[in-house]
Amino acid sequence: MSDLFNSPVLTVEQPSADLLYQITDSKERVLASVSQVVGAEPRRGLGRLFSSDPYTSRVVVRVARQDGTPLFFVDRAERQQQLPVPPPCAIVAPDGQIIGRFEYDTRAWAQSWLDGRSDFLGGQSSFVQSQQLFDRHHRPLCAMTWEKTQVGGNLEGPVGGRHCTYADMNGVSIARLDDESTSSNTRFTLQLQYQLPEPLRTLVIATPVALGLWPSRR
Repeated sequence: MSDLFNSPVLTVEQPSADLLYQITDSKERVLASVSQVVGAEPRRGLGRLFSSDPYTSRVVVRVARQDGTPLFFVDRAERQQQLPVPPPCAIVAPDGQIIGRFEYDTRAWAQSWLDGRSDFLGGQSSFVQSQQLFDRHHRPLCAMTWEKTQVGGNLEGPVGGRHCTYADMNGVSIARLDDESTSSNTRFTLQLQYQLPEPLRTLVIATPVALGLWPSRR
């Protein structure tokens, strides 16, 4: 029987502005649902002028089996306005214990931006986005490195940055994530190359959900 923790291919899709997702396997069987449990809901109409922004305030979503049994939570911290990067996300077990954290690798991004500015002429530049997964003691477990993104120059918009590879601390590739999102639909497909040990397995599976809480990543 296919389940969230044993399927080598998972698709996480958010078809609307609501923080509601479905996670399916390669045969489009629904393995889990994701719903918001804490934080401001997405704004609509005139409400956008008067309500909190769910992409800047703290938000918690629950990942649960189809029978409603919670599997884990993704808890995205409130965004600090003075910082140009998305806030960290904690991955939390149903009993409230922190499994690990998902964070933007600011240093790697900054270095790639500096390097990318020297690669091109005519105002075009490039950068590589990176994230990291940490265990509950903040020990690094995995690095996520995205395809290079090119911007500026004669380009009408960003080019690239649509897939990433996961590598463990030995540099071994363990998974790949493809960003298949559009302007109206968030969709990620995750391909696991190994049956990973915990907590790495849960943290990797949680990353597409966490990225869905970071719309500015794209």
